Amino acid sequence: MRPVRRQSGFTLLELLAVLVIIGILATFAVISVTREGPEDVLYREIARLDTLIRMLGEESILQDRQFGVSLSRDGYAFEILDGASWLELIDDPLYRARSLPGGFHFELSLDDKALSLAAGESQGEDERPAPQIFVLSSGELTPFELTVRSDKTESYFRLSGDLLGRLTLEGPLGVEDFP
Repeated sequence: MRPVRRQSGFTLLELLAVLVIIGILATFAVISVTREGPEDVLYREIARLDTLIRMLGEESILQDRQFGVSLSRDGYAFEILDGASWLELIDDPLYRARSLPGGFHFELSLDDKALSLAAGESQGEDERPAPQIFVLSSGELTPFELTVRSDKTESYFRLSGDLLGRLTLEGPLGVEDFP
């Protein structure tokens, strides 16, 4: 008779239990690492607007159309010049109107003069003012300086545009960098 040899090693159940525990720990590690702070949200919002204005500038040249960016204190919308009136781009999901998350706001300067931005209430077509920033088919852009801030941090980001259509994104900046 042969002696019975005892198997050494782990059972399948033990291996699966360890894998489940490792998976749960990895999930918590990823969640704690990917939390967005106010600076991350500030950057994401201003970088999105930077990209959209760049794309709008290219579309303006390709389509030979005049576009505009209307800013409110807490959001923005894109418009197109149709004859003598400005119409909001509502059918294009890329250029849809967007709102900033709560506690975030824009500050706009044109020609080194700060403009007062109203809260983003909807207006009727007859009351719609012209956009603050023009994106022209010649490649030109209204010179502007747009700052996005949060009530939760003193840091902010600044997007600047010049007459030649060049955009510059700066930040994060602090209170000591404010002009």
